[in-house]
Amino acid sequence: MNLIIDTRTDAGKRSFYQRLSELPPGRYSVRINQYAKRRSTDQNARYWMILTFISDQVLDENGKQYSPETWHNFFKAKFLGKDTMIVDGDLILVEKTSTKLTVMEFMDYMMQIEAWSVEHGVHFFDDLGVA
Repeated sequence: MNLIIDTRTDAGKRSFYQRLSELPPGRYSVRINQYAKRRSTDQNARYWMILTFISDQVLDENGKQYSPETWHNFFKAKFLGKDTMIVDGDLILVEKTSTKLTVMEFMDYMMQIEAWSVEHGVHFFDDLGVA
């Protein structure tokens, strides 16, 4: 069970206690983490705008231009890494997703992409609030 509890109110605390009382008898392991909001829609819009700037301005060594979606996959692999799975004896690398990053994690991720972009001559314009 994954449960988000708001303990800022008495009603939230009562709801939590109610959920606990509904559990069948037994031993449980409980992990409590402070809630961290996932990346925002504004962050996501800004991210895709950055990827579009990169797509418009960066070519590979052969002069090929790539789509924002391709750059998205490139940066996920470069900055988020990959998970390794072994299925039926086969080693499989699976890209990590950016959709589950928290607001702060996504901000750090975008800063890495922006730093990479500057190193590769990308110019951002007023749409990003950067000149």
